[in-house]
Amino acid sequence: MKLLTKSRQLAHRLPLCQCRAFSLSLSRQYASAKPAPKSPTSSKVKESTKTPSMPEMPTLGDLTATNIFEIDRKERAEIEKQEVKPDINRTAMMAATDPEPWKRRRWERKMVIRDITRRGRMSKGEMLKRTEREHSAKTPMLKTSTKKLMFLARQIAGKPIEEAILQMRFSKKGKAVHVKAFLEYARDQAIVYRGMGLGKVGAEGEPAKEPAKIVIKDKDGTRRKIDDASSIYISQAWVGREPYGTDIDYRGRGRAFRLRLPYARLYVVLKEETTRIRLAAERQRKRDNRTLWTQLPDRPVTGQSQYVLW
Repeated sequence: MKLLTKSRQLAHRLPLCQCRAFSLSLSRQYASAKPAPKSPTSSKVKESTKTPSMPEMPTLGDLTATNIFEIDRKERAEIEKQEVKPDINRTAMMAATDPEPWKRRRWERKMVIRDITRRGRMSKGEMLKRTEREHSAKTPMLKTSTKKLMFLARQIAGKPIEEAILQMRFSKKGKAVHVKAFLEYARDQAIVYRGMGLGKVGAEGEPAKEPAKIVIKDKDGTRRKIDDASSIYISQAWVGREPYGTDIDYRGRGRAFRLRLPYARLYVVLKEETTRIRLAAERQRKRDNRTLWTQLPDRPVTGQSQYVLW
């Protein structure tokens, strides 16, 4: 009784957040101090099964056992253990995974019919997609006009990626620095994502083979020497216009005007030299198969009659 009266007197002096923890600790001390009925059999069993144990030490930096936040955390952990996660309802998930099943079935039927009619043969475009590598990339929005960025796009189009980077390194254009960084990033992406430009790298434990050198003729008639057929070159480069930005042009006498700031973006398509070799071979084959033009070709005479036609 004296313990309870002391706890009530101290509880009035403590704040509300500490009162709960203090009362819990005193109630535990009171419960442990309360004598229990002794029996000879129970005392013998307890003495036989009793094992020495070290007192539980609190973790450094953790909350005490009487802290109200620690009590709430333990209660929350017990509730989470008792909760059973419901089984996933597949029919309810179909709205997200397969929202329009009839369209999916129609597409599958179309693909099966196409495969049967072609007898498993692929088109030329599908075959090139499987045999040749390419990578597309685009720059972020650059604060420049399409007219200024167009000159850089024309300068790098058709060149090997390393030569294009070298051209941007020594260019005097303002956005050449951004284009150079973008080309290096696109080259690294093509190597990592598509496996391009790895022809000189040999297998593990084997020396790399020296690639054969090939001389081809471009579309404009210039000859090009290719040392590595897997090297990367810029197949296409073009410029696109982006939405205009706005700014304020402050003038005298309290006047201000709105400025329209142009933005542009550079797009490139990277391919391997095998594609350029194939295109050169196709042009040469087409040139060899053409018929020779003659001014008066030999053909049968038609439309002749013994009577005058006028």
